[in-house]
Amino acid sequence: MINKQKILIGYFNLGKSKHQLAKELKISRNTVKRYITEHEKLLALQKDNPQFIESGITDPPKYNSSHRKSKVLNEAAKELIKGYLKANERKRQTGLSKQQMAGTDILEALKDAGYQLSYSTVNRYIRKIEKQSAEVFIKQQYSPGQAVEFDWGAAKLEINGTIKNLRLAVFTSSYSNHRWAKLFFREDMPSFLQSHVSYFLAIGHVPQQMVYDNMRVAVKKFAQRNTDKLPTNGLLSMSMYYHFDYRFCNVRRGNEKGHVEKSVEFVRRKAFSKNHSFDSLEQANQQLAETCLKLNQGSVKDQPYSIEQKFQEEITVMTPVPATPFDVGELRTLRVDKFSCVRVDTNQYSVPEGHVGNMLEVKLYPNKIIVYNSDNQAIATHTRHHTRHGFYLVLDHFLNTLKKKPNALPGSVSFRQADQELQNIFQKYFKDTPKMFIELLIFLKDEQYSVKQLREGIERSIQHRPNHPICLDSLKILLAQKNEPSSNSPLTDTMSKQIDSQCALLLSNVQNQFSSTKTQ
Repeated sequence: MINKQKILIGYFNLGKSKHQLAKELKISRNTVKRYITEHEKLLALQKDNPQFIESGITDPPKYNSSHRKSKVLNEAAKELIKGYLKANERKRQTGLSKQQMAGTDILEALKDAGYQLSYSTVNRYIRKIEKQSAEVFIKQQYSPGQAVEFDWGAAKLEINGTIKNLRLAVFTSSYSNHRWAKLFFREDMPSFLQSHVSYFLAIGHVPQQMVYDNMRVAVKKFAQRNTDKLPTNGLLSMSMYYHFDYRFCNVRRGNEKGHVEKSVEFVRRKAFSKNHSFDSLEQANQQLAETCLKLNQGSVKDQPYSIEQKFQEEITVMTPVPATPFDVGELRTLRVDKFSCVRVDTNQYSVPEGHVGNMLEVKLYPNKIIVYNSDNQAIATHTRHHTRHGFYLVLDHFLNTLKKKPNALPGSVSFRQADQELQNIFQKYFKDTPKMFIELLIFLKDEQYSVKQLREGIERSIQHRPNHPICLDSLKILLAQKNEPSSNSPLTDTMSKQIDSQCALLLSNVQNQFSSTKTQ
């Protein structure tokens, strides 16, 4: 621009020759001649359009490089690059996006084929091809209650002092942009179904259509065309129960559910950017629910009403939620191993004795596990743990086996996981008589007595006979008096006589056995 200005002013105003200007500015005479010729043409058109003069002086020099041909990047190299880009597109469509060739990989392949190119040359041509094939998006308009989009997101939070990788289920209305979210430990079928049941209960209604990408909990059979995709049994059953339709996005087309794509990051940031440490998952979900409520109170862009007010328009055309929630349990058939356990997510959960080697029905929920026998009766219920390779055992499931192996009780995992008060009672009163303690536990199980009642019975037994060891039969008599108003109430004469009689009988049997052994 400086040279152009000096040429035009020097030639037209100062009367310098083209040769003189080229010599002074040390540039080609052809360049000087071209600038002067272009300006003379503009002067000829001055009468019709005076602005030509100004634009001719102020516009920067322009060079027509459209007809230039690359000396190194020839047509054969361009065809190879196009082939690699098409191969990348096929990989994206078939779920192999992580195996795509990057620009450096394409450059290496070209060099192996004998082409000496630079990375900038190859990368510049790739950008040109991708720019030519850039997709045009069509703006959509939705009607109230038409569709709600669903997607999973990741959230790393500190729960009870431990960092957990949680899954964030997010729902967003396509019409009002109303948001709702909930945290889960896993991205499995029970959590997927429970998230929907919780969402429908929260809003009290069911939308006309749910929109999903190609997640495994929603799509059973993957295909290139959406019409060929099959839903999972869980999604199919839930859609029939709640009477909603579903739609799957095309492969790698997140824009087809763009509302929830943006909501995942937005909700996560608003809910947990300031505080990410919680005592429990329930506390984290409470903060998440409060955040969504606050976001929905915000106003719609360039509109005088809030998101929640706009969402109320959708409620009027949605289907009311059924009175009974959908059963989200996932049924599996699992074999009982030699430890009388079934394996779920690498963890072992105990079942009552007598089922080793059998196949049992197990129903999985996000936070619990129920085991059924062959008669479809629930025989075990566990809290579902989200750890790895853990054993979660119930002491009552092993009492008959422990009765045969009483010395195995103190070191057993089932006893170590039992009620701490029960462990304290064993250590204090039954440490040297584990078989008696196991018989007592069987009695408690059969009669459905609690650990608290056991402790109160032991205290009353000691109060009645302070200088004698605990007698199992007398303790059973005391526990049988479960209708007594208080553990501190005095023993009746009848109870005292029964206890004395049982203890005397027990002492007599012991003495007889001792005498018989001594005689022999």
